[in-house]
Amino acid sequence: MPMKPKLAILGALLSACRAQNDLELGELVAKKIESLCQCKGGADVLLSSIYADQQRWHGVVSVREAARKDANKPPAQSWI
Repeated sequence: MPMKPKLAILGALLSACRAQNDLELGELVAKKIESLCQCKGGADVLLSSIYADQQRWHGVVSVREAARKDANKPPAQSWI
């Protein structure tokens, strides 16, 4: 791409990785999303789904534990 991808483009690419079951590219995109944005809840869900589809349960557990640890939403506030 001639320009830097925005968060929406990376999210669409990660969703396509989920649909095509491409773990290698999915991991790279998830890391890029993490570097751009601190609130990456959807990326963690998609990445753990890719791991689950490939029956890599250790990866599923590690992604979900990291997501729980990083979820610092103040009470009574929405991420939407």
